[in-house]
Amino acid sequence: MNVLIKLFVFNGGAPFSMREYQRVLMNANHKSIVCGNMIAGQEQKNVFMSDTPCYHIDVCNERSPISIVKTALSMFRLMKNNKVQMLLSPSRNDFGACYAVCKATGAAFLPIIPGGSISSCAKNLLSVRKEQFICFSYENKDSLIENGIAEDNIHVISNRIQVKQDISWREHYAKKGVGEPLNLLLVSRLDHEHRTGILALMDRIAEYDGQLLLKVAGDGECAEELIGYAEAINKRKKVISFLGFIKEIEPILLEADIVIGKGRSVIMPVMMNRIGFVLGYDGGISVCNEENFNELYWSNFSGRKASNSLDDEQFLELCQRIRRDSDYVASFGRVFERMRKAYSTEELADKLMPIVKKLMKQNSTVKYGLFQKYKTVWYAFGVYLKWLCTMVYSKLKV
Repeated sequence: MNVLIKLFVFNGGAPFSMREYQRVLMNANHKSIVCGNMIAGQEQKNVFMSDTPCYHIDVCNERSPISIVKTALSMFRLMKNNKVQMLLSPSRNDFGACYAVCKATGAAFLPIIPGGSISSCAKNLLSVRKEQFICFSYENKDSLIENGIAEDNIHVISNRIQVKQDISWREHYAKKGVGEPLNLLLVSRLDHEHRTGILALMDRIAEYDGQLLLKVAGDGECAEELIGYAEAINKRKKVISFLGFIKEIEPILLEADIVIGKGRSVIMPVMMNRIGFVLGYDGGISVCNEENFNELYWSNFSGRKASNSLDDEQFLELCQRIRRDSDYVASFGRVFERMRKAYSTEELADKLMPIVKKLMKQNSTVKYGLFQKYKTVWYAFGVYLKWLCTMVYSKLKV
């Protein structure tokens, strides 16, 4: 079977997660091709298997009927040329176009909700509610149920990360001297969505007078502004440095004492035996410990609705405790194990393949003729009209 993986863009955490899905499919003798917007991140094409065909498709504006039609037809051509039988996508922006082409051709569609909020367009694809869904968090499962998706069709599969753990992590933390500053690493996109949280973190670091040193790994449209903000802080004492985009992040993670981020950016280092903090979009910060684990896991470690956010004094005190209290550091070993159990790829195949097999039985006949091409356009416009009618109705109702 040939599978098309539709990304939003070729950067961020999605390509790495989908690479693990690709491994599982390949081990079951299924071939994959990948498409998405390459302009924003061509450097990450090679996260997939070396012989994987990767194609550029413009970003889909889910509120534009023309954009939905163009994206659906682009995928139709790719799927026809590669004899695709199944479409798998973690891109909520593309769900409308994906649904249209699969509905028209008979190809199986497996939508994946990788975290975050579900857009109004995705919510209103009511016809998709008969499909199987994969989501990375129970937050998204609850949201799907609220929007009419049958619970039996929703599968929470967080297992998507493969790492090598640092078995000498206790020695790493034992080396920290009493007066030695802790090394913090923030891994994040430097974009408008994360800007507020990053500025708040840098303000915290500035107040601690060199007790904590922060490195920032990542890039984005707000990089210049954030670097300028850090330079102003560093005039008094250099405590913040920017590393830019790091292709091989694992060695940098292991150099840090504390890693800060959200989603995959904090999950991965904790799996590798580094203490992690979740940085919320609003600047709130929560430690990944046993007390907070279930709450943070519910939202895929995004920090949304986190109730145990630390103030400036609590954050510094906890960091100092990590430096001086070996028993406290040792308690994080249980958190490291829980994170690996929740996110390791070792259990991915057992969870994913039954869903794939079920979908293929339901969608055994796939056609890519001229009639199916016209149907793709028809269904794409239908997706837009359904969303538009729902939005108009909701505003009139108010």
